Amino acid sequence: MRLSTTAALVACAIVAGCGKNESQAPMAPTTCAYSASMSSQSPGAQGGSFDLGVTKTGGTCSWFASTDANWITFSSAAAGTDTGIVKVNVAANGSTSSRVGSVRVSWTGGMAQIAVNQKGLTTGECNYSFAPSIMTMRPEGGFGSVPLTVTGFGCRYDLVSDASWLILTAAPSGTTSSPIGFDALPNNDASERTAMITASFDGGDTRVAIKQMPRTDCRYTFSPSSQDAPAAGGSFSFVANRNTPNGCSWAASATAPWIRLTGPASGLSGATVSYAVEPNTSGAPRKGAINITWSGGTADFVITQTP
Repeated sequence: MRLSTTAALVACAIVAGCGKNESQAPMAPTTCAYSASMSSQSPGAQGGSFDLGVTKTGGTCSWFASTDANWITFSSAAAGTDTGIVKVNVAANGSTSSRVGSVRVSWTGGMAQIAVNQKGLTTGECNYSFAPSIMTMRPEGGFGSVPLTVTGFGCRYDLVSDASWLILTAAPSGTTSSPIGFDALPNNDASERTAMITASFDGGDTRVAIKQMPRTDCRYTFSPSSQDAPAAGGSFSFVANRNTPNGCSWAASATAPWIRLTGPASGLSGATVSYAVEPNTSGAPRKGAINITWSGGTADFVITQTP
């Protein structure tokens, strides 16, 4: 009886393994497939962009795009789980030699590779660029330069400034990369100003903006600078002139009771300040002033009266 029971157990182990898990079939791996809308692309030396279509042909899984060249970039999502489009950008080729890169679309179990064959520059096919595209100068002005980069051969450009205060010191034309020199005259205004240097070439132009900061030291001077009044007094005037064409206004006040303003007590640069001086009956010389105040400063127009 014991022998028959043991034999039955051995038979169970041999035939069925006596375990349900060992009899189940393994799960099939998830599979998917995609196709690319092209196998190659041949952009010109000027670069550009193109749309790469990714089409789902079966299964369910995600895909992602990558590139092996730093001059190839993406301007849209470079991954997905269904049919989609990848926007591919190709930078300008500044060399006369062609170059090759690739874009790869990968997914579980597969990959599509798109060859990017970019041409080099030909004679007369050139790239021009200022770097930086904006420069800032101090109010005092002075000499400066900005690099103009020219790639290709058989190239030519002409230079021009659009403002009289920005004088080009570089040659008016050229064919190769060069620092473009200029002289900025002082900015005596209280407002920022901007001039453009333009490099023109066959088919277009490139520009750099030269910004000059304004003067912040608004200041007034007087004409005449002072007044000697007779003992009998009288009516007089002076002109308040500012060192900047635009900016602060002035306000006037008398510092002595025998000086009286007879015109406007405030104004802008170039305005006349009118005043009267009463007779001096004290028997001694006296001195007073008209105080001119503006944003950032003050000055006295001195009046001396004889006895």
